[in-house]
This record gives sequence, C-alpha cells and structure tokens, in this order.
Amino acid sequence: MDKDIEKISSWRSQSIQEIKSYADEQIRILKADYDHQRRIFDEKRVENLELAKVYHSSKQKELCDELYNACRSLDFQVTQLEYVVIQQQRPKVIAIEEQIQRKKQDMTRAQANEFKNNRTRSTDENFHIRESNENDTTTAYAQSILTMSNETHKGPRMFSSANVNDRPPDDNNYSTNGAANGDDLNNKCPICFMIFPSNMSRQDRYQHVNEHITDDNSIDVRC
Repeated sequence: MDKDIEKISSWRSQSIQEIKSYADEQIRILKADYDHQRRIFDEKRVENLELAKVYHSSKQKELCDELYNACRSLDFQVTQLEYVVIQQQRPKVIAIEEQIQRKKQDMTRAQANEFKNNRTRSTDENFHIRESNENDTTTAYAQSILTMSNETHKGPRMFSSANVNDRPPDDNNYSTNGAANGDDLNNKCPICFMIFPSNMSRQDRYQHVNEHITDDNSIDVRC
C-alpha cells in the first residue's frame, strides 16, 4: 500500500507542476499579445491627434468630422480564451471486489467466445458431412439410372415372353442376367425405390424403370 500511496503522491506533484507551467505559459502569451496591440493603438492615437491639430488649425471642419467618425468606428480585436480537452493519464485505485468482478466478466466473455467458435466449427463440419453424403447419394443414383438404362435397352433382346416365371428353371438367359444384376436390382426400383412384387416379371420391372426414364424426358447422366 505504501508504494501505491507514493505513486499517487508523485503523480499529484507532477500534475500540479504541469498545470502551473501551462498556466504560466498562457499568461505570458496573453500579456505579450496585449503589449503588442497596445503599441499599435498608441501609435494610431498619436497619428490621429496630429491630424486633428492640422485640420483644426486650417479650419477644415469636414475633415475634422470625418476623422472624428473614423476614431469612433475604430475596432481593436482583443484576445479570447478557449477551453480545450487534453487527455491526461491518471492513476485509479481498483478495489478487491471490483477486481474479482472484472475477472468474472473476462471469464464469462472468454467462455462465450469459445462456445461461439465451437458452434461455428461444428456447423461447418456438419455442412461438409451433409454435402459429402448428398454427393454420394447423387453418384449412386446416377449409377443406378445408368445401369438400368443400359439394361432397358438390352431388354428386348434378352426377353421375349411377358412373364419370366413362365420360363423353365434351366433358362440360361435368365440365370446369366440374374447373376449379373444382383438382388437389389431385381427386387427394388433404383429410381422410386419401390419393392417389386415377387410375381412381377423381369420384363415388367424393366418396363417400370423405363417409364421413369421416359417421364424424366431422357435423363442425361454425366460422370
């Protein structure tokens, strides 16, 4: 505490000295300006008195009246005071309770900023994950359409009957294409994801998918 009191006392003495020096300087400027203006006024007064004597001795009343009016209209500007704001550093005592309160406020702001940064980072990560999932879904959807589109064009050459169940069990064409397409392609539409009935023929399933492609006005798949 003694050191703090010493610092405050030192600041007080220094500030008083600075204020005194500043006030003395302003008083000096004021007096110097007054003396300068006073000399100008005295010179003008002597000049006008000499002219008045000349006009009076020559009985030039009109010139005397003009000089009189000119002297009455003389206007000498004097100094004026203006108050300015000067930033000055000064000591301030921070009590213990105020220090604790400030630390709590700083901690609260830090936690709020950390929470905000974490939420922003989490939002960005979720956006990238969602975007990646959407890209994967779009790619799978496009590949399914491409596969079914190719198989649809091959359909008329592969099947000649309306119902694949009417074929004999040892039909090589049926077994070869069934193995190539897989269970998902046989049991579910890759476009509307409708599960095909078990008694629905392969020809009808391709026709169902082909109707989607026709309705979409010939979907263009770009890889």
